[in-house]
Order: sequence, then structure tokens, then C-alpha cells
Amino acid sequence: MKTGDIYLTVFLFAIGFAIYLAKSVATQNSDSWYVIRC
Repeated sequence: MKTGDIYLTVFLFAIGFAIYLAKSVATQNSDSWYVIRC
């Protein structure tokens, strides 16, 4: 793999993890989720 491919994979994984984290927070506490969105 090229170095650029590794960075791209890590970048996409970080985005997916951030979305997963945001969804888990949304299901746990809807009020704080609205605060984060605003």
C-alpha cells in the first residue's frame, strides 16, 4: 500500500467512528444531541 492509501483509510475510518459515536450519543441523550447539532 502507498502512504496515501493508509492515510485515506485512517481518515475514512475516523469519519465512520465519529458518526457511530454521534449516533450512540443521540440514542443515549437526545437533549445533548440537539445541543451538539446547534
